[in-house]
Amino acid sequence: MNESSKQSSADNSRVLASINKILDYEMTLAEWVGLAAMLSAPYLVVGVVWSTIHADDWNVLWFLRSTLTWPWLMFSGVLCLT
Repeated sequence: MNESSKQSSADNSRVLASINKILDYEMTLAEWVGLAAMLSAPYLVVGVVWSTIHADDWNVLWFLRSTLTWPWLMFSGVLCLT
């Protein structure tokens, strides 16, 4: 074995050890729910702002639809800029 392959092998084992350490971390159900809430909060806030700005009529069904699908609406060319 030459020196570069020994270095590469050592780097690979360090990376695998780091990945194993991350994957071995255990979370409770409450922590998963909290993580989901923290990750979804910005999405929902932007969705409400988007729906408020781009709502033509205040029908609850359309408001909820545009709140949940704002990324698709923004990038699909469905914008109504009147």
